[in-house]
This record gives sequence, C-alpha cells and structure tokens, in this order.
Amino acid sequence: MSPGGRGTRTGRVHEKLIKQALLENYAGAFKEQVVIGNDLFGNKYKADFVLNDEIIISAKWQQTRGTAEQKIVYEIMTLVKILKENPRYKKLIL
Repeated sequence: MSPGGRGTRTGRVHEKLIKQALLENYAGAFKEQVVIGNDLFGNKYKADFVLNDEIIISAKWQQTRGTAEQKIVYEIMTLVKILKENPRYKKLIL
C-alpha cells in the first residue's frame, strides 16, 4: 500500500485517539509533530507527541502486509539514539 493509503488513514485515526486522551488528561502539556532529532540516517525525526517537554510518544500502525517487526526495531533504535543524544527527553512511549 502506498503512503496516504488506507493504512496511513487508519494510523491517523489512532493518533486522534491518543490526542483525545492527552487533551482529556494533559491539556496544554503536550505538543504534536515535534522535530526532536535525527533518525538513524540523519533525517529529521518528528515525534507524534511530546508530553511535558520530556516524554516522547510515538504511534505506529501496521495495517497491511509487511515487516512490522522491522518497523518497530527501526523506531526503537531511532528513539534510543535520540534519547542518548538529547538529555531533555527522559522517556518514550511507543
């Protein structure tokens, strides 16, 4: 499935659910789509949400066939790299 297809739309639905939960419990304490560092290839990495300026929240969704395991491992490696490079971020939720 190409970017922007059903899998992407379904993932956005879940991001909206996370946002609603954050609004209900942490209104004003989170930001969306924040550039927090670089991924493993040096590209800018945007966190889906950052809570209290220190907790990275990354939402991933796998709707179609593919290598979900690789996607998650890559995501974890990128986020661990960012955590090590920037002491501002204390935790991550994937």
